[in-house]
Amino acid sequence: MHFSSFDTLHGTNEARRLSWSHIDTDALDCVAVNVAVLLDFVGVADVRTPFAAEWHFAFEAAGEPAHPLLMRSSLAQTVHSYSGCIVDSHTVGIGESIIAGLRELASRGPFLVFGDTYHMPWLPYCGHQHMEHSVIVAGWDDDDVRIVDAYRIRTEWGEAQPSATTIPAAALLESMERLISDRRRIAWTIRQVDTAPKIDFAAVLRDNADEIRRSLAERHALRAFAGYYQAHSGELPLLREFTLNCWLVARARLLHARWLQDRAHDCPNVVTAELVEGFQTLVGSWQKASEFAYISLRRRQDGRLPSQAPFHMIVNQVEPAEIDAARRLSEALSRDPPLQRVGGWAIPC
Repeated sequence: MHFSSFDTLHGTNEARRLSWSHIDTDALDCVAVNVAVLLDFVGVADVRTPFAAEWHFAFEAAGEPAHPLLMRSSLAQTVHSYSGCIVDSHTVGIGESIIAGLRELASRGPFLVFGDTYHMPWLPYCGHQHMEHSVIVAGWDDDDVRIVDAYRIRTEWGEAQPSATTIPAAALLESMERLISDRRRIAWTIRQVDTAPKIDFAAVLRDNADEIRRSLAERHALRAFAGYYQAHSGELPLLREFTLNCWLVARARLLHARWLQDRAHDCPNVVTAELVEGFQTLVGSWQKASEFAYISLRRRQDGRLPSQAPFHMIVNQVEPAEIDAARRLSEALSRDPPLQRVGGWAIPC
């Protein structure tokens, strides 16, 4: 049974809704999107800023796997900084049965768990690909679990759409037990401990521009990213990892472009229509690089040599575009004191 959203109880007898109607389901990864649903559930008004405000890219090939970093801090730290909410991590199944631990968490309200997509029957990855994935447990009835998963993606095996459904508890437990990562048997709950902080948007914009210029123009993180995967482009697992990473960066840039459009109201003399349009062009460059990465992956899967186009595109087109966008943002911030719109007035931020 599939349905768009449903009522669940949290704390008192007041029914509150789990919904993805205010969530950027087409621009968030498979963990952030379900954290956003829980933030919305606990009453956070702005569920875009925690995931979209930071424009960042860092890369260390020594990591395992070598994912680029698209936030300056961990997801939990970033969520707290921008929303006032705490992400609490719980290990279930130590000293008690895993079912008892999950049931106890479910009695308090919705929470998030991690599992292996290969064993998640509501996803097109099921039976095809092993990856870490998150899902919200919204209720537990005897041998069945009510879940919400707001993730949206198109895959070679079909499309994943945001959904709420009921599955056998055994299916959820298997996906959790089969996961090979440091989040195996981990659950996250969200609680609001502080009021939403007042955010200095001009400072965030300035940090973004400075960090991108340092990371890309001085440390050459994007060249390192492209070079590492180009050197391993004959290895199918690493080429698949590269394709996923390009897709994640393209989504992150799309989300930041939307956030910039929001900020055009807050800092109108800095985030101009021209600046937003320029960043949207950068989004298009990343989306094209992601498409070429996927083509390269399919060529390798078919036994042909992978295309070198996405690696060249990142070095020759994407990197200069990122650096130029950061330069233009820095110049906009330095020309005049940033203004903030308050009612019908524009005053210094």
